[in-house]
Amino acid sequence: MSYVSPVLEKHAANLHTPKEIRIALNNHYNTLTKFLNGVANNQWHLIVNGYAGSGKSEFTRTVLRGIPKIKVSTNSGAISAVELFKLFYKNRKENSVLVIDDTDSVLESTECLEV
Repeated sequence: MSYVSPVLEKHAANLHTPKEIRIALNNHYNTLTKFLNGVANNQWHLIVNGYAGSGKSEFTRTVLRGIPKIKVSTNSGAISAVELFKLFYKNRKENSVLVIDDTDSVLESTECLEV
């Protein structure tokens, strides 16, 4: 499952007051929080995609760490297919969530995609 809010992006040009912007952002982050809770409850996997510096990583970590009874592991930066497999194996247990930050190298590597 992939999360991108095209609705927020589409309507951003029409937001003029701080109140309108705050409401749109709250709706956006409430939706992302629901998706992250689904990840924590083993309902699905999630790719959070967006512009650099928009707070994706920080928000994701904050929400996941606030959910009781789950263990959050984070990997950031380039990774090989073998290292990716090891991470998946290490975090295979129930109530374990793996956050791979900066996935560019993972999504561009044929070997990583095959894992």
